[in-house]
Amino acid sequence: MLSALISLAFGQAQLIALIIAGALFFTGFNYFEATFPSLVSKFAPAGEKGSAMGLYSSSQFLGAFVGGISAGLLLQYLSPSWVFAIGALTTLSIILITRNIQS
Repeated sequence: MLSALISLAFGQAQLIALIIAGALFFTGFNYFEATFPSLVSKFAPAGEKGSAMGLYSSSQFLGAFVGGISAGLLLQYLSPSWVFAIGALTTLSIILITRNIQS
């Protein structure tokens, strides 16, 4: 996902590059969309799986809301390249924060 966002932020706007970057992004997105809930369920204590999944789901929807608002504001006042660049920086931040989590 990070390489796709960087490519979209700083790459050329050629059709083949957009198709490749889009495929990379959605491959990563679909992988994480399926993997993260299973990890939450796997690591949550037996009596707290429902609460953990509810909190995860709520956080996911809140993140989509905040991300959509932020991207819309960036797009309104800056350019699409900035939306992808900020997305890449956010993704890199998440990678750095979570790199020590053991699965």
